[in-house]
Amino acid sequence: PRPTHPPRGASRAPSTARGSRDRGRRAGSRARGRAGRPVGDAPRASCRRLGDPRPPACRAAPGMSSSQQREIWRNRVQRELEALPNRLPEGVRLAGGTQLNLEGCTCVIAVAVACQPAGEAPAYEVDLRVDCGHDTNYPFSPPAIGVEPGSLELVPPVLLRGASLLVPPASMWTPAFGIQSALSAAAEALRTGRLPDPATSGFVASPSGEAPARTPPRGAVVELVEAGGVVALSSVNGDVFRCQEAGSHRAVHLVVTALQVLDLRAHIILGTSSMQVADARNLQGLEKLKFKRNVSVTLQFRGGSTRKYLTEQSKAIVEAISRRMRGLGIAGTAQSVRQVRNIQTAEGILERIRYLESEFTSAPSHRLVEEFMDLFRQATEKFGEAGDARYQEVVENCQAFLRREEVAALLERTRTAAAAAGAAAPSPDAEAGGAAAAA
Repeated sequence: PRPTHPPRGASRAPSTARGSRDRGRRAGSRARGRAGRPVGDAPRASCRRLGDPRPPACRAAPGMSSSQQREIWRNRVQRELEALPNRLPEGVRLAGGTQLNLEGCTCVIAVAVACQPAGEAPAYEVDLRVDCGHDTNYPFSPPAIGVEPGSLELVPPVLLRGASLLVPPASMWTPAFGIQSALSAAAEALRTGRLPDPATSGFVASPSGEAPARTPPRGAVVELVEAGGVVALSSVNGDVFRCQEAGSHRAVHLVVTALQVLDLRAHIILGTSSMQVADARNLQGLEKLKFKRNVSVTLQFRGGSTRKYLTEQSKAIVEAISRRMRGLGIAGTAQSVRQVRNIQTAEGILERIRYLESEFTSAPSHRLVEEFMDLFRQATEKFGEAGDARYQEVVENCQAFLRREEVAALLERTRTAAAAAGAAAPSPDAEAGGAAAAA
């Protein structure tokens, strides 16, 4: 209620009736707010000032609705569960069925981690349950890994908080990691008995559709990114180049890491704060690298996949990729534009030879033999000028062609016919002698 008299001994400046009513309303609202709030709850404004207590790398992007977060969770979990049986870390196996509810956004995976203690002690397994449900804020936060009651005594206390593992640590987590990364970190911690060190540890997740990358030196930070995930550009350790995709001219961040080449693009929902991993390729799968200075760079991977980007930093990209590949022990060869053209011409000649094979088989002729020999000669010269070792293979194919029975028989008939024609034709000396005798 609004006070009508000031406290005894205090003086107050006169105010209008309207100002008194306003102060009374504000006082009443504050009193009702204090009475209706449970004890121990912080005011709403204080929560807004304090912010989200989770690390910035693990916090969901601001402005995302609940339905958007749930859709990201469903797509991510379904994709990872489909690939998980073929990507389990060494010594980790699925110990039971996966409890997945897409409508309720819950997912719990039961696994067993094999551990081999030092000495002659017998090996044992630690049973874990991995909770990567939507309520754990996965994939923006690491999944919650709990230890089954029967395995608690097998886990070092330094790794536990209650019945939950302190691995993987939230301070090292980014949305680019996944379930396989969490299992790798947990298995490593259980075997060593130590928490991961940010300076010497890294989560490993093999990219989709690629062979496992070569193991880097011990102590190196390894962060393999999976295609289709979401990652903060600042969290990726590598050389970043701004490019445009050839054809669509869409802005792309091309990142060259120690083991991969990443194609990062602005996320359609999260905006520029996070990047969508459009493509992640293993450097060991790179077959050819072409570039035009200050114009474009083309990456050709094994299997026929080709990526072309428009950029003024094409030479810097090639130098970064070459440096990273030398670090992996992979030595490449450089080719000039003339060498590339010679190789392309030689390959076209080989295609022509294969096409003429069917025609020669059905109707062999001396004309075709001469054309074959001319094509073999051209292909050998082109490969030789380019320094390509395939010129030796062309020479061997030419010799094998000449040893074929039908070719040898055809050449023999042609030689016999030429000799007979030469014997039947009168020589110039004989013709001159006959003319002199007639005269």
